[in-house]
Order: sequence, then C-alpha cells, then structure tokens
Amino acid sequence: MEIGHGCDVVGKLDLIAHAQWTINDYTITFDSNGGSEVADITQNAGTSITAPTDPTREGYIFNGWLPDIPKTMPAKDMTLKAQWTPISQEDVPATGETDPYFAAGVSLLLAAAGISILLRREKAKNEATK
Repeated sequence: MEIGHGCDVVGKLDLIAHAQWTINDYTITFDSNGGSEVADITQNAGTSITAPTDPTREGYIFNGWLPDIPKTMPAKDMTLKAQWTPISQEDVPATGETDPYFAAGVSLLLAAAGISILLRREKAKNEATK
C-alpha cells in the first residue's frame, strides 16, 4: 500500500480518523417596522427559540411577526417583520378625560347613593317623631 509522498508501508496499518464538525449557527433578524429595536437571535439549527419581548411603537398595537417566530431555529437565516395596527384617536381619551360611559356610570352610582342616604334620613326622622 502506498501512502502519500511515495512512502511504502509494509504490513498491517491501523488508521484512526477523527471527524471534525462545525456547528451551523443561523440568525433570525427582527425588522421592527418603526418600533423599538429587537435583538437578533443567533443559535444552532434545531434548537428551541425563546421569543423576544414584543417591540413597542407609539400610537400602534403590536400584532405579531410575519412570518411567525418558529418554535425551533431553522437551518437558514430569516428576517421577521413586525405587524402593527394604528390606534384610532377616537379610542384614546385626551389627557384628563375619561370614557363618557364610565363617567355616566359613576354619576348614576353617586346619585343612587345620595338618594339612598336621603331616604334613610327621612325614614329615621319620621320614626323619631312618632
């Protein structure tokens, strides 16, 4: 048997081979689409992914990522884009204001409590004069 550079080997040859493996890391990049920054995730393919904290964006509600965050790291790099829904100005009370239905409900409760107190006083007064 001949092994490299013209060397002859006579007799039995035991050969031990050692495999060299390189772990493939892949990256998920987050495009927050105008929202707060979200750090990339880089890890081995097939490992479990922990979803990052949702980004924030003034005047918007975060609706998730497109495509969805996978449960395990895929064997490829990918970019996910944040999806947002604008908050309607009609849905947001101006500073110092409250929901008109809440205010009306509170007013009714206070009126009912006031009437109840007045009725109790009147009843107590009538019983005292008997």
